[in-house]
Amino acid sequence: MMIALLFLKKSIISLYDSPYLMKYLLIICNFCISYTILAQTNQLQNSVVSLKEQIGQTQGIDQLTLLDSLSHLIKNKKEFGYDTIAQKTIESALRLNKNRVAGRHTADLIFYLTNRAGKPEEGIQLFDDFLTKKIALNDPAITAQLYLNGADSYFFAGKTENSIPYYITAGEYAQKANDSLLLGNSKNYLSDALAGIGKFAEAATVLTEAETIFEQTKDTIHLLTSRNSRANLFSRIGFFEEANKIRNEVIDLAERTNDYRMLQSVYFNAAIDNNKTNDHKTRIHNLKKALFYVRKAKLKSYEPKILSGLLTSYALTDSLSKAKKIADTIQANPEGYTQGLDRAYYTKAMAFYEYAQGDYRTAISYAEDQLNNKEHTDFENTTTIQGFLAKAYEKIGNDRKAYEHHKTYAKLRDSILAVQNVRAFTYYQTLYETEKKEAEIQFQNAQIAELNSKNKLKNQWIFIGGISFLTFFTFVWLARSRRYAQKKQALQTRFTQKLINGQEKERTRLARELHDSVGQKLMLLSRKTKTSGDKALNVLTGDTLQELRAILKGLHPATLEKLGFSVAIQSLINDIDAHTPIFFTAEIDNVDTCLNKDVSLHIYRIIQEVLSNIIKHSETKSASVVIKKDAQHIITVIKDHGKGFRFIEKYKSAKSLGMKTLLERAKIIHSKIEINSILDEGTTVTLHTPIQNE
Repeated sequence: MMIALLFLKKSIISLYDSPYLMKYLLIICNFCISYTILAQTNQLQNSVVSLKEQIGQTQGIDQLTLLDSLSHLIKNKKEFGYDTIAQKTIESALRLNKNRVAGRHTADLIFYLTNRAGKPEEGIQLFDDFLTKKIALNDPAITAQLYLNGADSYFFAGKTENSIPYYITAGEYAQKANDSLLLGNSKNYLSDALAGIGKFAEAATVLTEAETIFEQTKDTIHLLTSRNSRANLFSRIGFFEEANKIRNEVIDLAERTNDYRMLQSVYFNAAIDNNKTNDHKTRIHNLKKALFYVRKAKLKSYEPKILSGLLTSYALTDSLSKAKKIADTIQANPEGYTQGLDRAYYTKAMAFYEYAQGDYRTAISYAEDQLNNKEHTDFENTTTIQGFLAKAYEKIGNDRKAYEHHKTYAKLRDSILAVQNVRAFTYYQTLYETEKKEAEIQFQNAQIAELNSKNKLKNQWIFIGGISFLTFFTFVWLARSRRYAQKKQALQTRFTQKLINGQEKERTRLARELHDSVGQKLMLLSRKTKTSGDKALNVLTGDTLQELRAILKGLHPATLEKLGFSVAIQSLINDIDAHTPIFFTAEIDNVDTCLNKDVSLHIYRIIQEVLSNIIKHSETKSASVVIKKDAQHIITVIKDHGKGFRFIEKYKSAKSLGMKTLLERAKIIHSKIEINSILDEGTTVTLHTPIQNE
């Protein structure tokens, strides 16, 4: 090193007046840095060799001390055979009954196998073997770390449900050890596991506990991790806007603290969301940022999946020259980019790349390989590949295979949509139940406190004091009861209204996708069957197309947007009148200018629901619909002469979801709805809606 510094000094003096001074200085500095790194590497190698020689010459506790030092020196370094040395250290510690040392190195080795070597199954085996021995560690911190790393092995091996009890146990030992970092990490990872099995509200609650711990300890790095987990949680439910908002906050803080590992994770997860929303331009931007920070942090093991993601997005956006550069980079180093868990990302990316180049058969081969990969069988990925294979087989003219894959794709896609809706509903419902229980507990606690105060005052004031306190208590109790009832009602109303609005958005989106995909294909099929001369097939195609149009009309009335509210209602009545034995009369003013888009849709749905109930339940022979407007309101009156019903009984019935939906829709648009029904005489529904604008 001294020689290098003397060389640097002489070079600076001799080149002081040179026009190329800065260039040569840069070369010399780089030489010195490289020399220093090389010296450090050689020093480590020499230390390893020296320790190994001493280990071979000693036994017993002295040998264990040397093994412990060597394991710490080469911890997580594959090139020095860390796993073998750690295993020898554990075996030596167990022979000498040094259980704490054995437990500590077992926890470290489990972490290495799972998080560095990518072998979570071996981590599980090591963890289970250690538990089977029933070794008393007598150290809650080491025990907590052991259970935490063991739970991670189960989690990353895809055995999410098995990991949950171990995360809970890790948290219990961390609490005994009074270790805030271990406790926060246990709760953070437990949240990820709960989200993995669909318990999103519970995951959100546990994650809040983890965030509180990291905020109290001012642990910025782990707070970023927990915030990133919250963004991923929202993403899995389908709340992409909320997830993006949190990620932006995490990025801002991570950039200020130069946390490159966190930045690559946030940008990569954002790219996953972009892929779900088909925003490949933004996805490319986020993947480039992730790749930049991966290389800045020297996290080489994360590069393969990012490069594969870029290859896929470039292929999908017809950027074939850029895609080819990425493909060449990956294929130039197959061992580094296409092996183990990385193969799934590679085969999927190459399928899209070959498809973009027009080599559909090679694309199919890669896609089939991806579909048969047991290490990458998540629902959404399988759905994407099934859809891809349907298009690819259609390109090569194999209609039978294309139909099979498209059928599977459509089934999986509908299942994903249903799962997302259930996830969101469960999340909000659990939050509502949690808030309700907390409010009940607070109210009960307040009652107990007030009763205790009342007893104390009663002993002091006897009669007058007792009467005064009773009056005060009654007032407080009534006020709190009223506030609680109002809060409960407001929460229920808000939840129901969000559910209805979300349902309308989902209906609109589903109608649009059915029209753009299935509808267009049925139109094309109809034209082909007409030219083929197959009359039976032509009739079947026409009937299917008509059924699809009826479904689309039920999901989202296109006439409402194209022709206006008044014409849409008239069309609805005419359609029902033509297909049912009930005689309908209609008197409808043109009120299109008095209603905005959202209010029009809700009134349409209310009328649609009422007419549906008339058809199903009223047994009437005639009905009427009248829509009038006065100075301030639009008045809608729907009347039938059927058998009628008892409104209170119907409303309280568990099957009266349609009735409750009518009332909630009326609240959403600030309207007043009246339902008057008399048995054997009929039912009249009146809706008063404020005029929006003239």
